[in-house]
This record gives sequence, structure tokens and C-alpha cells, in this order.
Amino acid sequence: MSLPEGYVEEACEMISRGFRAYKIHPGVLSTPDVILMVTMVREEVGPDVRLMLDPNCGYGYRKALDIGRALDRNGFHWFEDPVPHYDFDAIKSLSERLDVPLCMSDQNPNQFFNAANLHVIFSVANCDYFEYWMPQAAHQFGLVDDVHLNENGVIDAPTRPGLGYELDWDWLKSHTVDTLG
Repeated sequence: MSLPEGYVEEACEMISRGFRAYKIHPGVLSTPDVILMVTMVREEVGPDVRLMLDPNCGYGYRKALDIGRALDRNGFHWFEDPVPHYDFDAIKSLSERLDVPLCMSDQNPNQFFNAANLHVIFSVANCDYFEYWMPQAAHQFGLVDDVHLNENGVIDAPTRPGLGYELDWDWLKSHTVDTLG
């Protein structure tokens, strides 16, 4: 998506599927376009949908501050990875100057880490959401019975031993690039 209107359409689609929260990945939109887009999305979905913004560590401090202020005005639930995860001065300053909480950093490269993260999510009181990618196939790899939503639109805690999921050894073997000997 490269226009603010596309994000509004996507938000409406996710809400129509029963999701009660929507995290926006704004790509390379300009600062004015991101501000317009988050305002348009909030106006369209109303105040009861939790909204988050995740530019994947792609903003400099000034852009993050300007957009963060728009998130404050629009009641966003969090601002995820606004600046590079190693820019501690920017993270500290943004935390002090914005009302929207910062969510830093979720650089999980595979489904096994997501399964482990579920255990943390289920064990702490201050974690509201698991990032459930759309389309679903984007995060379904390497497990026999992948993480999925139940009929109420939430993820049930796994009950099997270990991480609670069975590894799909056929998938893993077919996707192996190299092994360490």
C-alpha cells in the first residue's frame, strides 16, 4: 500500500473479520501521509478498536516524534519500533515526550520464537496481543499444527509438552539450506 486510503480499507477488512485490534505497518509513507493515514484509520474504525503503528525501526527521531504526536491525538495503543532498536537516546526521549507507549523490539525471525513468545504472553499480565500476520500463511511454517485463532478470535495456550507445538520435520528438511557439522 502506498496511499493512506489503502490502510483504511485494510483496517476495515480486518475489523470485518472480527479482529478487535489492528497494527499498521506504514512502509515508506511520508510524515504527512502517515499522520493523515492514522487519523483516517481512527476516524473509520472508531474509538473501540485498538490501533498500533509499527514502522519496523524505520524512522529517525524527528519523524518518530511528529508521528508519535499524531498517535497521541488518535489514541493509539502503542508505537512499535519507531526508531532503530540501538538508538537508546531517541527511545528515551520519545518515551518522555509521548503519551503513546513504545513497544521495542520484536525481531523474531521464525515460528519457533513465536511459539516461545506465546508462553511469555500467557504468563504475564501486561501483554495484550500476539502479532497474527495476514495472510495467515505468512507465519505458518515449521510446525505441524500452526498457531491459529479459535472460534472467538483468540489463541489458546498450547497443551503439548515443550513449547506445545510439534515440529514439521518434513517441512524443515525440505527447507534446510545447510547444516553445521
